[in-house]
Amino acid sequence: MARTLPRPFHFLLLVSAFGPGCTAAEPTASPEPTARDRAKAERAAFEHDGPTSYAVLEQQSCFCGPDTTAPMRVTVVGGSVTSATYVATGAVVPDNLRSGVKTIVEVFDLIDQQLADEHNSVTVTYDPVLHYPTNMTTKVPNTLDSGLAISLALVDTLPQASCTAIEDASRAAVLPAIQANLACKTAADCTTARLAASCFESCYAVIAKSGLAALQLAVDAVETNHCADYHTGGCTLVEPPCVPPAPEPYCTAGVCSNVPS
Repeated sequence: MARTLPRPFHFLLLVSAFGPGCTAAEPTASPEPTARDRAKAERAAFEHDGPTSYAVLEQQSCFCGPDTTAPMRVTVVGGSVTSATYVATGAVVPDNLRSGVKTIVEVFDLIDQQLADEHNSVTVTYDPVLHYPTNMTTKVPNTLDSGLAISLALVDTLPQASCTAIEDASRAAVLPAIQANLACKTAADCTTARLAASCFESCYAVIAKSGLAALQLAVDAVETNHCADYHTGGCTLVEPPCVPPAPEPYCTAGVCSNVPS
């Protein structure tokens, strides 16, 4: 049987709780969420509602070689990367660079790591519906060549095979105009041009200024010969997250390039 406390003791408890000198706590304003709080909430939302198998267009910007910074199409199945190809050519990303290719969850890991370092300046934007990070930029102040940026564009439904085939054929039809117009004597002979049409997107390419007319003719031909079928067939172009090109290209060993000699 439960023991019953004497009535005076009950009374003393009430006096102790509401006696002089005790006041109800004032409500306090909730602190503003930190960047780490935001990242944690966005990650939880993505892991709860987002897909575990998807394709994502991914591009890194860093003090790295062009094979690392070129836009890639990354396929993730069950949370693991199963393939990675270059958007511009369809070529497979080499094995020695695959370790740098990240799933969306791994990008969240990187964001958390960067935010934990108070020396870093970190900026992150998130997709308002699917909650994955669309862009992360990190920089160590007062340090040269220490920055890193990653852009992501999630493809929740892969294009139909016929649409992909037209994109690949269109890209292949334009690339020769770039490859045939790379000769230069100085950097002033070179420029950066958008490598795209309404039925494919490959961001930017370095080309000799003298070849711009040839490039435009190739794009016009693609619009007529390929893009009309692409749009008639109901295909939708998924644009990769293009990082702006370097301000000035180089003339390296007589060839226009985005890599200095």
